[in-house]
Amino acid sequence: MAKLNIQVMENDYERLEQIAKQMGKTVQDLIHEWVKNLPEQDVKKVVDVTRDSVYQMEGYESSAPKDLSKNIDKYLYGEE
Repeated sequence: MAKLNIQVMENDYERLEQIAKQMGKTVQDLIHEWVKNLPEQDVKKVVDVTRDSVYQMEGYESSAPKDLSKNIDKYLYGEE
């Protein structure tokens, strides 16, 4: 299991605590259930970069080297 730490506004956390208490659960249980029950289509939308408008661009004018994306380390760090 991976550990995740997040920061939320105090009033949002209080709301989560109230909801969890009403349901007889912990805030952690609520979040686990929410993540577990995410619709698969929502997960695919996040991962599918091919739907991004930047990914779909066909051309872009730039003075950057043509192989910049392939050899980014070479240009950033001088590595071969």
